[in-house]
Amino acid sequence: MAEDFLAKLPRVAKEELSEDKNCTICQQQYGVASDSEPAEEAVRLPCPGGHIVGVNCISRWLLDNMDRNTCPYCRHEFFALITPIPPRFRELLNDQSEHGLDRAQRIFNRHQDHFEHWLDVSFMFHTFLEAARAPPVLMRRWDFWFADWCLAALNVDDAAINRARTARDDFFERTILTEMPTDTPRIAWSETGSSTEIEPLASAIQTLRFREYNAYILTQRTSILMDGPVRGLDREREGAEYRRLRSMGAFEGVLEEVELRYERWQILRSQGYVFDERRVMWSALPYQAVP
Repeated sequence: MAEDFLAKLPRVAKEELSEDKNCTICQQQYGVASDSEPAEEAVRLPCPGGHIVGVNCISRWLLDNMDRNTCPYCRHEFFALITPIPPRFRELLNDQSEHGLDRAQRIFNRHQDHFEHWLDVSFMFHTFLEAARAPPVLMRRWDFWFADWCLAALNVDDAAINRARTARDDFFERTILTEMPTDTPRIAWSETGSSTEIEPLASAIQTLRFREYNAYILTQRTSILMDGPVRGLDREREGAEYRRLRSMGAFEGVLEEVELRYERWQILRSQGYVFDERRVMWSALPYQAVP
């Protein structure tokens, strides 16, 4: 972002400069190179004061500290700060994105908080794998698992929307509810709590296999990491997870109009719900990773 901003700064001709022909930051005369510095070229900044400064100085000001995006004189903000994609994640998004790094950066900018949370979980996995002397190929597989998860959450298409609408209608049909149960403390659906938003539901359903498997891994104290990632719980693990959740009372006080607790679980799963043990509630937040 800073590079694009600098490239578009309008140059100021010598005849437009005031009597002071020197950059006010480095005091170097515009257009004259020194033994240690290239020639300064005057540029006008897009701030209310229209401040003029040497291009070398403003470049150092913005590029040496990625947290700077302001005029060095009046502190007017030039552009929104953008955190670069972490190198490892940048590579993964590029590998799996049809439109390359530009699209990957746009995705990262819009969902940076979620990505940073996923990367925290990924870093925890990496720490365990490194301590266990896991081979690089296994660590790479986990990297791609996380990247796949992220893209599944963000690439919501028409087919996913239709699946989510079908799942919502089925939910209403199989229960006595007429709207999503956002008002119960045991269930949280979508980031806004809306009962009508289909896109968050589609994203939740798309990421269910990842979120559910991630929750299972963490409850197993990460020893299963050495087996490598899979798409979701197999039948044996699914049964063990159901019994564990039932012993915790996860199915008490939720969907009580459905008699069988296992059927409650299936209904919840069809809506993208994962049991968040930290908050002791079922959550269908598309980007929720259970810690």
